[in-house]
Amino acid sequence: MSTEYFNDQWRIPNNKNQSLVSNYSMEFDGTSDFVDASVASGDVVPSSQSSWTYSSWLYLDSIHTSYQCIFERGAAYPGNGMLVREDSGTIQVYAAASVVIFTNNLLPTDEWAHFALVYDISTNELTCYINNSFETVSMPAGWAISGTLFYIGKRQSNINFWNGKMDQVSVFDYALPATGTNSIATLYGGGTAVTNPMALSPKPIAYYQLGDQSVDNGANYLVPNNSLQDYVFNYGYNSTSSYTRIITNDLSSLGAISVTTWFKYNSGIPSFATILQLENNIWIPNWSSTSQIRFQGAGGTSDRHIINTTFEVDRWYHLTLTYNGTSAKCYIDGDISKGFDVIAGNLDLTSSTKFNLGSTTSSTNRWDGFISNTAMFNYELTSSQAILIYNNGTPSDLTSLNPIGWWKQNSNDIFLTNAQGPVNFNILDYGSDSNNGQMVSAVSGSLQQGNLQQTSGYSPYALDFDGINDVINCGNDSSLQITGAMTVSYWFKGQGGSGTVGGVGKLGNNGSRGFCLGMDSSGTITFFIAPTASSIISASYSHTTDTNWHHIVGVFNPSTSLELYFDGQSVDTTPTSTSSQYNASNNLQIGARGDSTGFFNGGISNVATWNTNLSSSEISEIYNQGVPSNLNTFSGTAPITWWQLGSNSSYLADPNPNPPNVIGRWTCLDEVGTNNGESSNNMTEDAITNGVGYSANGLGTSTIDIKGDAPYSSANGLSENMDVLDRTTDVPS
Repeated sequence: MSTEYFNDQWRIPNNKNQSLVSNYSMEFDGTSDFVDASVASGDVVPSSQSSWTYSSWLYLDSIHTSYQCIFERGAAYPGNGMLVREDSGTIQVYAAASVVIFTNNLLPTDEWAHFALVYDISTNELTCYINNSFETVSMPAGWAISGTLFYIGKRQSNINFWNGKMDQVSVFDYALPATGTNSIATLYGGGTAVTNPMALSPKPIAYYQLGDQSVDNGANYLVPNNSLQDYVFNYGYNSTSSYTRIITNDLSSLGAISVTTWFKYNSGIPSFATILQLENNIWIPNWSSTSQIRFQGAGGTSDRHIINTTFEVDRWYHLTLTYNGTSAKCYIDGDISKGFDVIAGNLDLTSSTKFNLGSTTSSTNRWDGFISNTAMFNYELTSSQAILIYNNGTPSDLTSLNPIGWWKQNSNDIFLTNAQGPVNFNILDYGSDSNNGQMVSAVSGSLQQGNLQQTSGYSPYALDFDGINDVINCGNDSSLQITGAMTVSYWFKGQGGSGTVGGVGKLGNNGSRGFCLGMDSSGTITFFIAPTASSIISASYSHTTDTNWHHIVGVFNPSTSLELYFDGQSVDTTPTSTSSQYNASNNLQIGARGDSTGFFNGGISNVATWNTNLSSSEISEIYNQGVPSNLNTFSGTAPITWWQLGSNSSYLADPNPNPPNVIGRWTCLDEVGTNNGESSNNMTEDAITNGVGYSANGLGTSTIDIKGDAPYSSANGLSENMDVLDRTTDVPS
């Protein structure tokens, strides 16, 4: 294992603190330090259009008589935004040209305090918590937040910087209650410990650990958002709205059946818009424009039941419907009181095998909203199982419940770029019947990051290549001279347009030696083993419109075949008589071929190579449902090289002033070998970008200090005058 780029100081936690959520914090100097966590349009952070919670730990060095900004969301001066600040120990919120002041709660000095703001849109009230004591005020009428700005520790006009320490910043897209198992009191931890916000459910949409996870990239501090969002389908993304058609097995012999799904309204749901329909048996549409859901069985109007809930727009709900031959039960978010328990003797299952998501089985009454994790069971789920599947608002693993159909509808599903007709996605079935569906009238943009499920990912950053001359040179060490079986894997994100070409390889001049895994200007993805020209296989990729992250893998089976995998699925195989590749004298390069042609325009992340031919199950493990994982814990043969890119990478500005056109250089750690990559001199500091599935990562100023003094943690160590080469292996015990 090679050395690890981390901070300009090594952090050495006291062993007694190892079980704590946080050992280090960030110290802001009050003059220039801040974290920019501004997000792309459409991402959810505190707003006036929905409920939310903001939580952090604050350490106020002393009472200040001038404003200190805790955070600003949207441009408050001028425009629509919100500025949260401290003045003489009081918390003040500026919004809609008005200042709301919490007069009863003061921040203490010279000690850590838990701070939280909770906005409830239903009452238009804002509650401020300091160490679990709270005060509630009404917000100004007509206040609003717009724009993407989100600064931690300063105002956008570069004044009112925070002077003190911060730790454990988290943002939830709902209003946490004061008490209970999932509350402000939970985050406060009784004043004796720091609670991990990721332990709450639903998890936060943004989570910045600050001191513990922040890394110095040589120019600025990278502050990852540790809450990674899942991918979901927006069925209403197109004006025509999408739907998924599924052919199930014959269900007429079943004595009982259960169906579960997650759904969320967009605005403007029309009457009869359908979440799902099993033809002639179960129909669950929106009952009216007032956002009520109804269930209708085979008995038609004599078997129609209104669900006892009025649903809000832009909020996820979980629905479980069961039928045992006599009665039908409906649970909303695991609660039958929000649904119904009725006699439904006319629901007898017929032999129909049509099952549609997002429309009726005749493709009418389409749904304008999101649908995710739909499952079907050949038995009646119990109330405890309905609660288990709801899982406090986070989709759970249904494997142990043996569904006959389970359509996750996430980033594992395959986008069909050469689709005939309107079919755009293969929707995979993870149930025992293996009845894959087809999503109709969708586009690649229908698959979106959602706020249904959040996890703590591993690799939050990537590097962005300009398509002109950006490249990472990884050298030509002997460990890169693979002569037999091999596997190459990486993630890429195109920018659209014809310039998205190139990839990863060490291909020699005129294609005479080495390998390359990349794409051409038409978007054809190619795995090339030289010198046999017939060893080219390809899968089409809509590079002109598709700007999502994708995973590609090339596998070389000597004298047998080459295989290409796209997003975890095998997409092409071609026979080959080539028994070994001819190793190029060229360096292995990321972002271009080894002969420095075909430069890539877009993001690249987590490049790895193996000197073995990985199996389909091992490639599925690497794909990891659309999120890069820690390859140090990979269950198969370990890779021989692995560059995360962005994470564990360092930028050195102007490392050599001669020649004068040198701008700077990225160094990207080889996580398992010694082949650290170095960028071309033209690759600038702003090449750092959000990694696969991430948004709202923060960038802090380089002057921010990391302190070994997080809440309830003490006596942690920080090194002095030690660089990355001072780290070595441990003494054997």
